[in-house]
Amino acid sequence: MSASLPLLPVNTWPRLVDGDLIIVEARGRHRYFPLAGANVAALLEALSSTLMGGGPITKPRAQHTLAFARTCYDHLAGSLAVRFYQRLTDTGAIALRDHIPTITRQGAATLAVLDFDVAELQVHPRPLVKHCLDWTERRPHLAGASGAEFLHMMLAQRWLTRTGYARGLRLTTKRRT
Repeated sequence: MSASLPLLPVNTWPRLVDGDLIIVEARGRHRYFPLAGANVAALLEALSSTLMGGGPITKPRAQHTLAFARTCYDHLAGSLAVRFYQRLTDTGAIALRDHIPTITRQGAATLAVLDFDVAELQVHPRPLVKHCLDWTERRPHLAGASGAEFLHMMLAQRWLTRTGYARGLRLTTKRRT
């Protein structure tokens, strides 16, 4: 049995914001509407479980695997990629200017330790670095030429390996630190 919920009218989101159910995040010309907190997520899960006839909502094993590490076009995605991107921004390797990421001089030196040649990557016709919104984490991960190079390096060094799922990746025991 599946429950079909009607689409909400366009003008409903201000009421959801006023009710502290969602928040509005403006990023350039886009608007994102994440849930206002874990308590709202728990409420929605409880309601969904009740509407769908009972037990707790669980994710299939494939979804858990894909949530941790997967490919997103030609770059790394999932919670692993989000943590890597966050680390690069926290340490100043990537600076955000008007929500546009750039690799800093310090970042170029940091990435050189991983055999990234930022100057070589800059000759590509695509952006050197950009962020891509991760669908499982709802936070950015690294994309662009540097994101593709990072995934290529992780696979070449066998720090990551492909799983049986189409885009799934897993950490190997070679570099779990």
